[in-house]
Amino acid sequence: MANPNPGASMDNTMMQMRKACNHPYLFEAPVDGNGDWLIDEGCVEACGKMVLLDRMLKILRKNGNKVFRV
Repeated sequence: MANPNPGASMDNTMMQMRKACNHPYLFEAPVDGNGDWLIDEGCVEACGKMVLLDRMLKILRKNGNKVFRV
């Protein structure tokens, strides 16, 4: 039987790509030897949005803006 919506497969692929761009660790997160998630600079470097946020936060902190600090 033919697929009634041949574009559906491509739509699914595009959604998966969009998810990966919005959250780089959605499909596979890095883990250490114990199986725990790694939370480090690699998380920031894995996503362009996080790189931009990291740069913005440094400038905001320097200028005295109220931002959450970890």
